[in-house]
Amino acid sequence: MKLAGTAWRTLTADVAVGGRKFRVVRPARPPKHAPLYTGYRSHQMLVDKPSAVDLAAAWWLAARSPRTVVWLPLRQTAASCGSHCYGQRLDLVLMHHSLSLPVAAWKQARAQIRQTRPHTVVLPERPFPDLTQADHERSHWRENHDHLRFALAADTLFLIGSRAAFELQADQLRGLVEDCPAHMAAKPGTHCCAEIGLGGAPFTSSDKNRRNAWGEVHVEYCADHR
Repeated sequence: MKLAGTAWRTLTADVAVGGRKFRVVRPARPPKHAPLYTGYRSHQMLVDKPSAVDLAAAWWLAARSPRTVVWLPLRQTAASCGSHCYGQRLDLVLMHHSLSLPVAAWKQARAQIRQTRPHTVVLPERPFPDLTQADHERSHWRENHDHLRFALAADTLFLIGSRAAFELQADQLRGLVEDCPAHMAAKPGTHCCAEIGLGGAPFTSSDKNRRNAWGEVHVEYCADHR
């Protein structure tokens, strides 16, 4: 399956926190198979094909829409699957760092979501840029600050960063959607995943990045529910 031209059906709501208004977008139908679990600086997520598309579309929207909070309500998806599912169940929120929504205010914002509007997000022909090896190598430089930050609050994992920070990890999700199903069909039992890097690499952390601890979201294609 190709991401280009994918139509992602969503629900949109407006909320207000601290005198500021925010737009919250979530899937029209919560992903059926995308449990997310927390760990120590690493988080485990298991997806089937529709949930992988949901995640990639949400990722594109978060990178391109700095005024939008993208919320994936994952705690209500499949209870457990696979051998690495343990720990606290979490929702996922993706947002641009310029939004400046305190994660501590998310519970208040979430409680306001009542009236929603249907909206369809259509991904373009090239949803994510083609990055070179040099682009990824520069992301590890001490001077680079385009890393995804993460935080936990209100049973939710927050991934926060610039457009460049989201796009640096986008190839992982593109491969998850476009390549993993074929790999697993050709070789049943193949481990296929996206490894989303969070924070600055531990061996390159500058003073500014020391508060942005290293971590990872390991998104695995479920061999049982693909």
